[in-house]
Amino acid sequence: DPAIAADFKVIDGGVRAFAFQSLAANGTVSGDSVAGQLRIDQRPGVWLEARGSVPMDLFTSSGSKKPVDVTLHSSSVDLGLVEGFTTALRNVVGTLQLDVSVKGQADEPQFGGYVDVAGASFDVAATGIRYRNGSLHVQLTPESIALERLHLEDSKGNPLEVTGTAGTHAFRIGDLGFELSATRFDVLHNALGDVALNGVITVTGTLTAPTIAGDLALHR
Repeated sequence: DPAIAADFKVIDGGVRAFAFQSLAANGTVSGDSVAGQLRIDQRPGVWLEARGSVPMDLFTSSGSKKPVDVTLHSSSVDLGLVEGFTTALRNVVGTLQLDVSVKGQADEPQFGGYVDVAGASFDVAATGIRYRNGSLHVQLTPESIALERLHLEDSKGNPLEVTGTAGTHAFRIGDLGFELSATRFDVLHNALGDVALNGVITVTGTLTAPTIAGDLALHR
């Protein structure tokens, strides 16, 4: 089968507010698969890398038995890289570290690893609110996605907490089990008004038929 290969490198580049020392990528399309590697070095010792191979029919409804092997990992990276992909968040600070793998077959890939965020703060352009002291830890296994911790505070120090798990099978989400709690947590603070969340709710069931219980009020 014919193959197509490409590679490129950018030195001292940036996207919006995110700057990097180097960005290098290469890839090959051969027959029914795609393989490649992407690495971003923000500065010496601060990097993010993705590499692996996937079949062309990975995201089709008739996924094959062909192998999937993808890894995504990083050092402790500045969370400001988010601003390179969206204008919804501004003045983003904090750190991101991840070690994620996807292996197995295209019709039933197996996820593993974790995603960790610490010391996050950012402005939400649409609401006029700055959030701070954000932290997140997600653990991935072949059977579930576990949100072990999501903590965020508004500019007054009022918290939002979310924990829970979602069963997984291939790229489908199964049974849910989440709890959200908020204490006068600001979600709007601009010319349109002031709105805060207060209360506790649980979400169980499935994505197509969720069951939501508890008491979550909006304060103005």
